[in-house]
Amino acid sequence: MGRGRPCLYKTLEDKAAANRAKSMRSYHKQKYAINTSRRRRYHADTSKAKPLDGAHPDAAALPNTDPVDTPGWLRLVTHSQTKFHALTKGSTRRFIDSLYNQYTTNNH
Repeated sequence: MGRGRPCLYKTLEDKAAANRAKSMRSYHKQKYAINTSRRRRYHADTSKAKPLDGAHPDAAALPNTDPVDTPGWLRLVTHSQTKFHALTKGSTRRFIDSLYNQYTTNNH
């Protein structure tokens, strides 16, 4: 009598058939979870925003113009503040009121 465990499969075909059966049992146990993850991945891939027909991405990306030091940030704040005051003409409330009036007169 030989030592060790006896062979389960005599041929490679028997072993492959047993492996297929094992895989099918595993799939049927996990079918709901597998299909849920596939469905989620499919919807994530297909729901991404697509460019409009005829639209092409810009050839060159815009350069990074963010300041890198404190004086640069202070210049940016001053510039933004100047543009804001020019746009609102010194009164934010009057600016919002004028936007509201423009909206109501143009849309009704």
